[in-house]
Amino acid sequence: MTYSCDKVGLDFPITRVDWTSGFPLEVGSTRNVHVRAGLVGYEEFIAYEHGSRMAFRFNEASKRGVRAFAEDYRVSGLGAARCSIEWTMAMDTGSTPKLVATLTDPLMRFGLHHMLGRFATLLESDYAATEPR
Repeated sequence: MTYSCDKVGLDFPITRVDWTSGFPLEVGSTRNVHVRAGLVGYEEFIAYEHGSRMAFRFNEASKRGVRAFAEDYRVSGLGAARCSIEWTMAMDTGSTPKLVATLTDPLMRFGLHHMLGRFATLLESDYAATEPR
């Protein structure tokens, strides 16, 4: 099953997700994630608890420059139809020279800040659209 990511209105680097295992999602489920820069990450879910947690890692990547990558999303209820999302991301680019990292780290921080701000806006608008009136 393939999903296009362009229609959600976010400026995510992900353009397409190909699910390579069946549903429902569970630990061990796999997918291929296509990124704007032409990278494909071959992911495996290492944690999955419906509605509260999902974590995955790259088992492999189509290009050099990403030796390891993982994300962990945890959702906690706050009561009164509110929740908190905790996001952890880790990436190892391998042998990136320190000078390159010094130049790219601020760009990564800016890009992630921008993307997560847009993600928060999307979540808040979806919540607002489904609140009882």
